Amino acid sequence: RCPCGELYGIGNCGMPNQAGRCTRCGQPIGGGGTHQHVPGPHVVNGSEIARGLSAEVLHGALETVRDLPPVMFRLIHMLMLIPLAFRQEAVNEERTRQLKAHFEVLKELLELSAEETALTVAFVVDRCKHRLALVGQTFDS
Repeated sequence: RCPCGELYGIGNCGMPNQAGRCTRCGQPIGGGGTHQHVPGPHVVNGSEIARGLSAEVLHGALETVRDLPPVMFRLIHMLMLIPLAFRQEAVNEERTRQLKAHFEVLKELLELSAEETALTVAFVVDRCKHRLALVGQTFDS
Protein backbone atom coordinates (compact mmCIF):
# COMPACT_ATOMS: atom_id res chain seq x y z
CA ARG A 1 0.00 0.00 0.00
CA CYS A 2 1.31 3.44 -0.92
CA PRO A 3 1.64 5.90 1.98
CA CYS A 4 -1.34 7.79 0.47
CA GLY A 5 -3.49 4.67 1.00
CA GLU A 6 -3.71 3.48 -2.62
CA LEU A 7 -3.41 -0.28 -3.05
CA TYR A 8 -1.24 -1.80 -5.74
CA GLY A 9 -0.47 -5.40 -6.54
CA ILE A 10 2.70 -7.37 -7.13
CA GLY A 11 2.38 -10.53 -9.21
CA ASN A 12 4.31 -13.76 -9.60
CA CYS A 13 6.56 -14.27 -6.57
CA GLY A 14 4.99 -11.40 -4.63
CA MET A 15 8.27 -9.56 -4.23
CA PRO A 16 8.90 -6.25 -6.00
CA ASN A 17 11.41 -6.38 -8.83
CA GLN A 18 10.37 -3.18 -10.60
CA ALA A 19 9.84 0.35 -9.42
CA GLY A 20 6.83 2.38 -10.44
CA ARG A 21 4.79 5.40 -9.43
CA CYS A 22 1.52 5.50 -7.50
CA THR A 23 -1.36 6.36 -9.82
CA ARG A 24 -2.95 8.55 -7.14
CA CYS A 25 -0.06 10.59 -5.72
CA GLY A 26 2.98 9.82 -7.91
CA GLN A 27 5.20 8.55 -5.07
CA PRO A 28 7.62 5.69 -5.84
CA ILE A 29 6.18 2.20 -5.28
CA GLY A 30 7.43 -1.31 -5.91
CA GLY A 31 11.12 -1.99 -5.65
CA GLY A 32 14.39 -2.59 -7.43
CA GLY A 33 15.74 -5.78 -8.95
CA THR A 34 16.77 -6.95 -5.48
CA HIS A 35 13.23 -7.76 -4.30
CA GLN A 36 13.38 -4.94 -1.75
CA HIS A 37 10.53 -2.47 -1.34
CA VAL A 38 11.23 1.20 -1.92
CA PRO A 39 10.97 3.21 1.33
CA GLY A 40 7.44 4.27 2.21
CA PRO A 41 5.02 1.61 0.97
CA HIS A 42 3.46 -0.74 3.49
CA VAL A 43 3.01 -4.45 2.80
CA VAL A 44 -0.65 -5.26 3.27
CA ASN A 45 -1.91 -8.55 4.62
CA GLY A 46 -5.29 -9.90 3.55
CA SER A 47 -7.13 -8.70 6.66
CA GLU A 48 -6.44 -5.05 5.77
CA ILE A 49 -8.18 -5.18 2.39
CA ALA A 50 -11.89 -4.44 2.12
CA ARG A 51 -13.44 -6.93 -0.24
CA GLY A 52 -16.67 -8.71 -0.83
CA LEU A 53 -20.07 -7.57 0.30
CA SER A 54 -20.06 -5.45 3.43
CA ALA A 55 -22.47 -6.48 6.14
CA GLU A 56 -22.88 -2.86 7.22
CA VAL A 57 -25.27 -0.56 5.42
CA LEU A 58 -24.02 2.99 5.20
CA HIS A 59 -27.02 5.16 6.01
CA GLY A 60 -25.72 8.59 5.01
CA ALA A 61 -26.85 9.30 1.48
CA LEU A 62 -23.40 10.36 0.32
CA GLU A 63 -21.49 7.59 2.10
CA THR A 64 -19.80 5.12 -0.21
CA VAL A 65 -16.83 2.77 -0.49
CA ARG A 66 -14.00 2.35 -2.97
CA ASP A 67 -14.53 5.86 -4.39
CA LEU A 68 -17.72 4.82 -6.19
CA PRO A 69 -20.34 7.50 -6.79
CA PRO A 70 -23.03 7.02 -4.10
CA VAL A 71 -25.80 6.04 -6.57
CA MET A 72 -23.53 3.49 -8.27
CA PHE A 73 -22.49 2.05 -4.90
CA ARG A 74 -26.13 1.61 -3.85
CA LEU A 75 -27.16 0.03 -7.15
CA ILE A 76 -24.25 -2.42 -7.17
CA HIS A 77 -24.85 -3.35 -3.55
CA MET A 78 -28.55 -3.89 -4.25
CA LEU A 79 -27.79 -6.06 -7.29
CA MET A 80 -25.58 -8.21 -5.08
CA LEU A 81 -28.18 -8.41 -2.30
CA ILE A 82 -31.25 -9.32 -4.38
CA PRO A 83 -30.30 -12.97 -5.00
CA LEU A 84 -28.89 -13.31 -1.47
CA ALA A 85 -32.06 -11.94 0.13
CA PHE A 86 -34.58 -13.96 -1.86
CA ARG A 87 -33.12 -17.40 -2.45
CA GLN A 88 -35.66 -20.08 -3.24
CA GLU A 89 -34.99 -22.03 -0.03
CA ALA A 90 -35.71 -19.19 2.38
CA VAL A 91 -35.80 -15.44 2.71
CA ASN A 92 -32.68 -14.11 4.42
CA GLU A 93 -33.99 -11.52 6.89
CA GLU A 94 -30.65 -9.73 7.39
CA ARG A 95 -30.00 -9.36 3.66
CA THR A 96 -33.61 -8.22 3.17
CA ARG A 97 -33.11 -5.56 5.87
CA GLN A 98 -29.92 -4.39 4.13
CA LEU A 99 -31.68 -4.31 0.77
CA LYS A 100 -34.51 -2.18 2.18
CA ALA A 101 -32.03 0.23 3.77
CA HIS A 102 -30.12 0.66 0.49
CA PHE A 103 -33.43 1.14 -1.33
CA GLU A 104 -34.43 3.97 1.02
CA VAL A 105 -31.09 5.74 0.59
CA LEU A 106 -31.20 5.27 -3.20
CA LYS A 107 -34.71 6.74 -3.23
CA GLU A 108 -33.39 9.76 -1.33
CA LEU A 109 -30.36 10.16 -3.61
CA LEU A 110 -32.44 9.99 -6.78
CA GLU A 111 -35.23 12.11 -5.30
CA LEU A 112 -37.81 9.63 -6.61
CA SER A 113 -40.90 7.98 -5.21
CA ALA A 114 -40.72 4.35 -4.05
CA GLU A 115 -42.42 3.25 -7.28
CA GLU A 116 -40.03 5.24 -9.47
CA THR A 117 -37.02 3.91 -7.55
CA ALA A 118 -38.28 0.32 -7.92
CA LEU A 119 -38.73 0.88 -11.67
CA THR A 120 -35.20 2.28 -11.88
CA VAL A 121 -33.74 -0.79 -10.15
CA ALA A 122 -35.84 -3.07 -12.37
CA PHE A 123 -34.50 -1.23 -15.44
CA VAL A 124 -30.90 -1.72 -14.27
CA VAL A 125 -31.53 -5.45 -13.69
CA ASP A 126 -33.11 -5.72 -17.15
CA ARG A 127 -30.10 -3.98 -18.76
CA CYS A 128 -27.77 -6.38 -16.92
CA LYS A 129 -29.76 -9.31 -18.27
CA HIS A 130 -29.56 -7.83 -21.77
CA ARG A 131 -25.77 -7.33 -21.54
CA LEU A 132 -25.27 -10.89 -20.27
CA ALA A 133 -27.34 -12.24 -23.16
CA LEU A 134 -25.05 -10.45 -25.61
CA VAL A 135 -22.09 -12.48 -24.36
CA GLY A 136 -23.98 -15.76 -24.17
CA GLN A 137 -24.61 -15.76 -20.41
CA THR A 138 -27.94 -16.26 -18.68
CA PHE A 139 -29.49 -14.46 -15.77
CA ASP A 140 -32.45 -16.11 -14.08
CA SER A 141 -34.75 -13.64 -12.36
